[in-house]
Amino acid sequence: MKKALVLAAGKGKRLRLFTRAKPKPLIGIVGEPVLGYAIRKSLFCGLKEIVFVVGYEASQVVEYIREEEATKGFEATIIEQREQLGTGHAVKLAKEEIGREEFLLLYGDLYFGDDVLPSLLRAHRNSGLRCTMTLVEVGDAGSFGVVEVDGEMVSSIMEKPGINKKGLINAGIYAFSPRLFEELDTLERSTRGEYEVTDAINRLSKTMEVGYIRIPSDIWVDIGRPWDVLDANMAELGRIGARRREVAPVTQPSFIGEDVYIGKGSSIGPYAVLEDGVWVEDRCKIYRSVVMAGARIGAESIISESVIGYNAEVGRKTRTETVQKTSLRVEIEGHIYELGSRRLGAMVGSGAYVPPGLVLKPGEIVP
Repeated sequence: MKKALVLAAGKGKRLRLFTRAKPKPLIGIVGEPVLGYAIRKSLFCGLKEIVFVVGYEASQVVEYIREEEATKGFEATIIEQREQLGTGHAVKLAKEEIGREEFLLLYGDLYFGDDVLPSLLRAHRNSGLRCTMTLVEVGDAGSFGVVEVDGEMVSSIMEKPGINKKGLINAGIYAFSPRLFEELDTLERSTRGEYEVTDAINRLSKTMEVGYIRIPSDIWVDIGRPWDVLDANMAELGRIGARRREVAPVTQPSFIGEDVYIGKGSSIGPYAVLEDGVWVEDRCKIYRSVVMAGARIGAESIISESVIGYNAEVGRKTRTETVQKTSLRVEIEGHIYELGSRRLGAMVGSGAYVPPGLVLKPGEIVP
């Protein structure tokens, strides 16, 4: 296997808070765009030819891909998906570039551990099957593609059934034979009005041609909702934390970008990400949070379990609360997410302004 296909065309409606400033594949995870993780980990497995399907804000994504191609020495082929007609449509656009070879397919908005791709490719090579996919167990399976298995084989996939329960889901990383394109050629639109790659996998599963590996949930994040940005950054800080040294006033593990100002008496970390150009005034406390590039945090503010969007401004003496007595419910794009007892601060949108002295409630969205 020599080729990877990376899907990076989605608009990221549920991430609109942040994607109005930057397309989803370029959202940062500890200083590196999430798309960079897909590139770097594909190269680690020896896949030197990477095909990208881009769409929303394509020019920004293409510019980043070309920069990575020049510095990392791989061959990039870029295809634009002009209409957002689903993952199956996006994959089919790459049929000519992939040819008759087996290939890796992954979504460009995933954070995942270093061992995932080597384990997947090894399992696929040993199985001789048409498809091997990655599965992960989560508590809110209804928001994803729910997968049923029978022994060592996948028996069916149901795309986002909306039933909120624990279960195995499609992790968005696959190894395929070129047989996939034969199934895509005859696909019809799903009930969501899209061509779904999971519908093609369902067809293959009927003839026992789809295997799987399971990966731990703590090394995988699908960055589709605002708090997923927080979770992915915290997971990566936890992974690299042992290699980072303590530097006052920053408690490690943390990440501080270029041209960051930290005022007198402020405390940063542990588990804080301050991207390039962030300005933190005096006597602030920021921990378990992501402050995106260009944001400003006013004096004497306390920010925890939160994401502050690009170029947002948080007024002085702002405080984010993270715990409430009842089960946490957050509404995004008309959908209610039941987050239970998890600790979550505020999600402040790119360019938003938070007036001084506010106490932001758990899960509060500031558009």
